[in-house]
Amino acid sequence: MVGPLRPDSTRPHFLSIPALRYPRAYGWLVFISSMDIIMTWIIIVKHEGAEANPIARAVIDTFGSTGMILFKFALMVLVIVICEIVGRSRDILGRRLAWAGVVISALPMLVSASLVISRITTYFAGES
Repeated sequence: MVGPLRPDSTRPHFLSIPALRYPRAYGWLVFISSMDIIMTWIIIVKHEGAEANPIARAVIDTFGSTGMILFKFALMVLVIVICEIVGRSRDILGRRLAWAGVVISALPMLVSASLVISRITTYFAGES
């Protein structure tokens, strides 16, 4: 026989969603992922560069800018889902994964930003 039902006050509601485990890390991940998209767009569209990641390049060649945005945000969501799943059983590991995702996402964005800044400074140095 099944145990007694929980009182309504403690039963989860159909649309209830648990709070995110690492919101600060996820906020940084969303910010850095958005900056990565902006920097990638600037390099590809404005400066006729190319995406260094071969998988992302294939997505861009096939689906264009919209595909690039969806791909990069899908990767971000995948990182968050993995961190949430791992964090349920191993909190410290989930937290470390979340911050590792932030750092790993920041590296290509910082390289892209340095390329854009270098290009801009070269452009303005040539005008003098």
